[in-house]
Amino acid sequence: MELSLTLLFIITSVAVLIVNVSRKAFEKIFSGERGNVIFILVTTFIIFLSLAFIGRRYEPSTETVLLGCCYGLLTFLSSLFAIRAISLGSYSLTMLICSMSTLIPSFCGLFYGESITVTQIIGIVFIAATFVLQGVGKTEKFSVKWLMNSVGLFVSTGLIGVMQKIHQSGAYAEERNEFLTIAFCVALVASVMLAVVTIAVNYDGKKFIPLDGFNKKSLIIGALLLAAAGIGSYFNNRINLYLVGVTASATFFPLINGINATVNILCGVFLFKERFNVKTWISIALGIVAVGVVWGCRVK
Repeated sequence: MELSLTLLFIITSVAVLIVNVSRKAFEKIFSGERGNVIFILVTTFIIFLSLAFIGRRYEPSTETVLLGCCYGLLTFLSSLFAIRAISLGSYSLTMLICSMSTLIPSFCGLFYGESITVTQIIGIVFIAATFVLQGVGKTEKFSVKWLMNSVGLFVSTGLIGVMQKIHQSGAYAEERNEFLTIAFCVALVASVMLAVVTIAVNYDGKKFIPLDGFNKKSLIIGALLLAAAGIGSYFNNRINLYLVGVTASATFFPLINGINATVNILCGVFLFKERFNVKTWISIALGIVAVGVVWGCRVK
């Protein structure tokens, strides 16, 4: 049990890292609104296709259908807000705000009889300090659009965690595959609707306005990035939904977001050449300590 939990946390952390890096790299190649729409549409389709053919089947309960629809809509909105925010501002700062959304679902376990220990509170404080320290003193100019999309990302990502907890705390918890299949069916429909609107806007009556960054080489690289993001997101959603059901909320959400925040800071520095200073090193150190503290309280 110990080894399997550790392995699952590692796999889902690597998966979300792949998704975030692929998303940022894709945005650098295909900038603009249509590039964002393509990323969301294709990755959502890959996830839905994977879910439709993999896993056991149950007759979904009404609760699973309703929660799945909410989860799908929130997932679509989260992806839309994330890719827009990343394109408008700092990668590491955007991921920082996304990670702070852990505060929303972390305490929802209290409604299901879970207790929060002093050790868990200390871990959460350390993780919050990591987020705040990395954000204080940033020199980027904040646009209103970036701020609005970041707030949207914060709220939608936090509510995704709440939907996961509600579903995995009910009698229908085994309907994980059905829950995710319904969710990504809804997300796919929303993505198609967004794509149709985007196509209509970019058609001048005679021909489509060319996509920024489009050529043969970028097409191949873009396809690989989309495949990586889709597969990574599939594993992230499957594993996280299971982990939510076997670990306490005050452990799972701070732990997974603490790991992701620390890794994303490193990626922002080394892959995307964002500012690196003593404060960043302190953030990384705090993140590692926080993960270690919360990890000690991981099992329900």
